Amino acid sequence: MSEIYEERIVVYIDILGWSQACLHDQEVRLVNAVKLIHDTAKDYSAFTKERIGELTKRIGGQKNVLYETIQVGAFSDNIIISMPVAHGFRALQSAGNIVIGLLQQGFLTRGGVAVGKLHHRDNIVFGPALIKAVEIEKQAYFPRVICDDAVVQLLQGQEDNVVEYVLTDAFGRKIVNPFVPVAKLQGQTIREFHNEVWHIPEIEALIEKRTIQLTSEGNSRHSEKWRYMRTTLTSMLKVLDEPGRF
Repeated sequence: MSEIYEERIVVYIDILGWSQACLHDQEVRLVNAVKLIHDTAKDYSAFTKERIGELTKRIGGQKNVLYETIQVGAFSDNIIISMPVAHGFRALQSAGNIVIGLLQQGFLTRGGVAVGKLHHRDNIVFGPALIKAVEIEKQAYFPRVICDDAVVQLLQGQEDNVVEYVLTDAFGRKIVNPFVPVAKLQGQTIREFHNEVWHIPEIEALIEKRTIQLTSEGNSRHSEKWRYMRTTLTSMLKVLDEPGRF
């Protein structure tokens, strides 16, 4: 049995309030959200990797070893991303891309990140690490992707800047920070560049609008999640204002 498993970091994410959204939301919003998830899985599918491999070989290019090791599966509003432990922090980057993409569309997400034994080939995925990630996701409640302690310890041994990818929220949980800066253009600050790339002002306005709307409707259960997102986003974005980058 051990031969089918690899030691991998796995991220499990789903959309908060998806059942209610399916009953009451506009179809186009639902389709766009699911499309983002499933397009990501398609980009890393065995079929796509084979096509890219053939093209790379034809033009005499170098195979992207990291890309080959990334596995992504999707079902409905759920996405599972995994990769070998040696590239662990990139799993958090991939998770962040999903979180930001769905937030731009007005959807909150929650998830869990774990490390351990896993078998993952496209949508065929199982193992102790996935069980752990799903258990963590169930604990999340608020819109956050919680990292297991073992993941944090592993990343601290790999990356000096792990503090950027993992922050501690108001409840003391270690969570993924999706808003770690990736680059900047000459003549722009890091914040200005990422405001444009990630549409941060629009995200902030959307969160504020939803928080006010749900609070005025007396929907405390949902409004507290958007308030959490508003508060946590402020902490997440601080990394964009740190000097001395790039």
